[in-house]
Amino acid sequence: MQKYLEGLTALHTSEEQAAGSRAAGRPIRREAVTTEHPIVRTHPVTGWKSLFVNPGFVKQIVGVPKMESDAILKYLYDIIVATQELHLRFSWEEHTVAIWDNRICVSVSPPFQG
Repeated sequence: MQKYLEGLTALHTSEEQAAGSRAAGRPIRREAVTTEHPIVRTHPVTGWKSLFVNPGFVKQIVGVPKMESDAILKYLYDIIVATQELHLRFSWEEHTVAIWDNRICVSVSPPFQG
């Protein structure tokens, strides 16, 4: 599965985010965009590979039939949500410093409903 995913890209779109802002009467900071990104990214410093999928933005795997794409994405989202080793629970205390590296992270608002 890892080798299979490495050669694939997915469509990321902000259409739902913009539609949600419109529906709530909030301003839209910019019009929705759709871009294509690799599903597996390599961190530029560590060389570690990671998944670059998010249920809020990824809509389909490019070049894969929709039914297959939906099944693979659901599988990946389920892994992200259910694998405790991928999660960080952080408690702020005085003098605490946290560093967030957007180059290799996944934000999923549980519970994922796919």
